[in-house]
Amino acid sequence: MKFIVVQNLFDGDVYKTAMKVIRSNHPRFSDGTRFDYGFMEIAVKEGYTITVLPSEGGLDADWEDGYLKEIEGS
Repeated sequence: MKFIVVQNLFDGDVYKTAMKVIRSNHPRFSDGTRFDYGFMEIAVKEGYTITVLPSEGGLDADWEDGYLKEIEGS
């Protein structure tokens, strides 16, 4: 089976987090590399299954059921 597993991990870069490859047997996306969404369509067309795991820090408390919660005082 062709697969790529990614997770949003702390990166320390400008954006603080990045989608990183956790496991993969794709030649371009080796373990630990940054996942490039620009190649997602190509990987899918090549027959790869892409799995996205929840963020390393768990679910963000500002979100619920896919929606950003209202922040008090805003």
